Amino acid sequence: MSLYDRMEAVMVVRGLSPRTRAAYHRRVELLVAFHDDPVGGIGSDEVMRYFLHLRALGRAPATLAVSWAAFKLLFDSVLQRPEVMNTVPRPRSKKRAPIPAPTREEVRALVAAAGNRYQRTVMLVLYGTGLRLSELRQLRAEDLDTRTQLIHIRSGKGDKARTVHLSESLLRTFRDHWAYHQLPGPLLFPTALTCAERAHGARFAWRDWPVGASTIQRWFQRAGARADLKRKFTPHDMRRAYGTQLLEAGVDLRQVQVLLGHSDPRTTIRYLSVSAALVRRTPCPLEMLGA
Repeated sequence: MSLYDRMEAVMVVRGLSPRTRAAYHRRVELLVAFHDDPVGGIGSDEVMRYFLHLRALGRAPATLAVSWAAFKLLFDSVLQRPEVMNTVPRPRSKKRAPIPAPTREEVRALVAAAGNRYQRTVMLVLYGTGLRLSELRQLRAEDLDTRTQLIHIRSGKGDKARTVHLSESLLRTFRDHWAYHQLPGPLLFPTALTCAERAHGARFAWRDWPVGASTIQRWFQRAGARADLKRKFTPHDMRRAYGTQLLEAGVDLRQVQVLLGHSDPRTTIRYLSVSAALVRRTPCPLEMLGA
């Protein structure tokens, strides 16, 4: 078994996403290319020199963090050489200032500026469920349980399954989307055929694979520009708005953590923001003195 296959097997067993696995493979390839040496000849000193090289190039903290995690997995779990990374310090990630989640008014403006009904449905579902973009793209008709009013998310981060509420408004949105676009199933958000493909007599107007992530991201960029919003919004912002507004509505932090699929509540706390309106509603202890 090649090094690539061994590393891939370890990552699959750990439940890492395809995107993470691809990133780890790429970081290892760059390490080997930098030293022009098989990975077996690379030790702590070589890894340290590579990190100094990345620092000199001004690489982002996130790049350093991903590289360190990839090398840690490689040497600890694949090559069984944990001593290599024991003396390589973990790069400190730069703490970014929290970005406010979209307000309800901004969400309304973004949805109203969607390019078409399909794009509008994508935005509404992301906002109404808190799904990650990767989870929405894999959503299938059988994941909607109308009897229990639940949406079953089977392809969550780290292969963790969870459920979220299938409200009446969401169910109507899904049914209208299915009927209007005449989806062949089972994917709820498939990729549309090109005009050329339809001209050749394709039976359905849809391919049997999910709409692209970059395509959805472009929809958000264009809708934000049409709505003349002051900052750019991404699909992930809908997830942040979902969690933040649940907290503002009084939903328990632990429940929000479960709904978002976070393993650690600290992730949920860092991930969410408190709106200015909620801050203004916070009582002042001085006024409680009655003096």
